[in-house]
Amino acid sequence: MFERFANPDKSLCASDFVLRIVKPPKTVVNHEKIRNLELVAYKLPAPYKASVVLETGIKEELLNKFKDENIYKKIEESLRSLSKDLEDI
Repeated sequence: MFERFANPDKSLCASDFVLRIVKPPKTVVNHEKIRNLELVAYKLPAPYKASVVLETGIKEELLNKFKDENIYKKIEESLRSLSKDLEDI
């Protein structure tokens, strides 16, 4: 499950962002049930990206996070941070 969107803020280095819910690696305890809410920043057309895990929990818990205004602040801060990480590339 993911959502891709182009960066509307031209002051940021990243060209695109993806917000996705992904299953963690099999080496993670309880990997069958938990999921990560991950934000990925891309610097296209170059093949560079930076990512961060924002939250971890079962899928329903992650979807419920969007009812909390704090998640949007966390996403905005992470967008800026990931874009800054791509500036050096």
